Amino acid sequence: MTDTGAVGAREFGSARMEMQPLADADAPLYARIYGDAELMRFVAPPLSGAALQRSFNAALESTRARNFRGRYWRMVERAGGQDIGILGLSRAAADAGGGAELGCMILGAWHAQGFAIEGLRALVEHAFKVEALPRLVAMHMPAHAAAVALVARLGFQREPTLAGAVYTTRWSLIKAP
Repeated sequence: MTDTGAVGAREFGSARMEMQPLADADAPLYARIYGDAELMRFVAPPLSGAALQRSFNAALESTRARNFRGRYWRMVERAGGQDIGILGLSRAAADAGGGAELGCMILGAWHAQGFAIEGLRALVEHAFKVEALPRLVAMHMPAHAAAVALVARLGFQREPTLAGAVYTTRWSLIKAP
């Protein structure tokens, strides 16, 4: 992928996708995902209006920032140029130790086609090699069976249940030496 030399997130890819840093033009994609009750059912209540705009602006700001607080990428199918979803890394939700939480939101039309695991594998590699993160964390609601399968396939190890947390199921992956 192209390294633009710009501050903030850099492009990367996988066999079937390009991961492009979130940009102003991605507001409609962001709204389709984070405003959709079905897609958000295992994450949080869907966003709308001013809350959705604030969330998108915060994602853009962290993606462009020199200091790593978080990064978000638009997942684009190479073959047809269609939007697939959004990948993200966030320090805000991770624990101490220099790590970040990873996440993946896929539009419904692209579910069950292997794009989530492919995108997350590329994100893990990018997080360790380019962002130089020592540890990744994945958190989800207990009923989210697809998340369990994905993080297990990626080699994440389950951690003790977090009492009182919204996302009580937590996994971690340590960068290999």
